[in-house]
Amino acid sequence: MNRFIVGLLLMGLSHLIYAQQPNFKYQREIKDVKQNWSKISIPNDLFKKLNPDFSDIRIYSFNDLDTIEVPYLLKIKDEEQSLESVSYTSLNESHDLANYFYTFQIEQHVPINEIKLTFNLANFDWLVQWQGSNDLLKWYNILDDYRILSIVNGTTDYQHTQLTFPTSQYKYYQLQIPSVVNPQFSNAEISLKKTQPAHFKPFKIQSWQVTLDKPNKETHVAVTLDEWVPVSYIKVFAHNEIAYSRNILIENQSDSIKTKEGWKPFYYYLSGGILNSSASNEFTFDGKLLKSFRITIQNKDNQPLQIDSIEVKGFEHEIWARFPDLKKNYILTYGNQNQMSPDYDLLNHPIEIPENVPAVALGTEKLRNTQHLSNSQALFKNPLTLWIILGLGIALLGGFSYLMLKNKP
Repeated sequence: MNRFIVGLLLMGLSHLIYAQQPNFKYQREIKDVKQNWSKISIPNDLFKKLNPDFSDIRIYSFNDLDTIEVPYLLKIKDEEQSLESVSYTSLNESHDLANYFYTFQIEQHVPINEIKLTFNLANFDWLVQWQGSNDLLKWYNILDDYRILSIVNGTTDYQHTQLTFPTSQYKYYQLQIPSVVNPQFSNAEISLKKTQPAHFKPFKIQSWQVTLDKPNKETHVAVTLDEWVPVSYIKVFAHNEIAYSRNILIENQSDSIKTKEGWKPFYYYLSGGILNSSASNEFTFDGKLLKSFRITIQNKDNQPLQIDSIEVKGFEHEIWARFPDLKKNYILTYGNQNQMSPDYDLLNHPIEIPENVPAVALGTEKLRNTQHLSNSQALFKNPLTLWIILGLGIALLGGFSYLMLKNKP
């Protein structure tokens, strides 16, 4: 009798603890946790099952009477940049019959790798030369035939006047512009850009198709990916027999609207700019979960460009977690639209996080027993039910104690 009552109480307590576990659809075993701090790279096939803000990610260790939640940080490894402005003095401006020259003296002998030029001239297209010197006598080429241009008209307002070059350290610099008219130079911003590059992972393209919209003088490229993945980088490889500069728009279909002519797709803006023969034609944006997207190139009165290929990437997403007990087994759970983002102390104490941590692997995905969990949660969410169970437990223990005292000789 005694053991039976105690067993019932323990069973009820165990069931109550289990019922309080959050309701997630999926779980994966975390393998080979050998250090307290470890990281997990989120696999591509997992993204489509997560909430858009990743709020449903949790790491647990379960046993019969206890649940341990492991704190973690989500690291999206995008590019980190810092820009240090460099002071300079303009020494002189001169010109001959075919060129204009502008000389700058760096006030402190520091390295630079970027200069942004401003002109009062609206439209131009020049192949400039950028040189460095330490004595104003011998000049060394840094950039040759570097194209800068400005296009301002009724439909376009575009400037590409920034020179980016390998980090250099000279006392003097000279800009040479091949022009017979005054370029109307206004200002220069010289700086040193320090960049910690982003960590991208490539995404496989399932198919892509190019179509010409002759009435609107546009080229459309429809791209379909293998999986739903967080895209943040698209590069377009295009070529033409002559130099080109075309407006480009990158969108994804987010919905459809029913019209008299039928269902019309509605597109969401991702990125845009200028597709330029002298640029890398790389377009980056905040990560967006995509399965497909559309590229629109405005040809105007030009021949359509030859599209050779498309490259798609996304920032690496990692989970950095601190596992308190290396002897326990841990699982990654996810798939709950109602979960809010966790609030861990780690967010307020980043100094305690090491710079490098080992990677651990995930096991195969398993469905959790959400039906049983939901029924249990529905039962124990009722406060009256909890009070009844607690009252019964106290009554049983009290009665058992009374019987023991009564039967005591």
